[in-house]
Amino acid sequence: RAEKTPRLADLRDSGEIEQDTDNVLFLHREEMYAPFPDNVGVLEIKQAKHRQLGDKPPIRLMWLASKHKYVNSVRQ
Repeated sequence: RAEKTPRLADLRDSGEIEQDTDNVLFLHREEMYAPFPDNVGVLEIKQAKHRQLGDKPPIRLMWLASKHKYVNSVRQ
């Protein structure tokens, strides 16, 4: 498919994981598919499923290569 963002449907062929789990998080780095200066080092954590809390907006983190860690300070 053209859009590479992970979806819950991607888990359908992995047994009953999709039905049995209470919480599903997907990690996505757009730069792996289309590197542009504005998305280099950005990791998006998307909550695809949570039985108690419902939908939440994605969390965006920035990779600091010099410190080998992600920080929660990405410009929106």
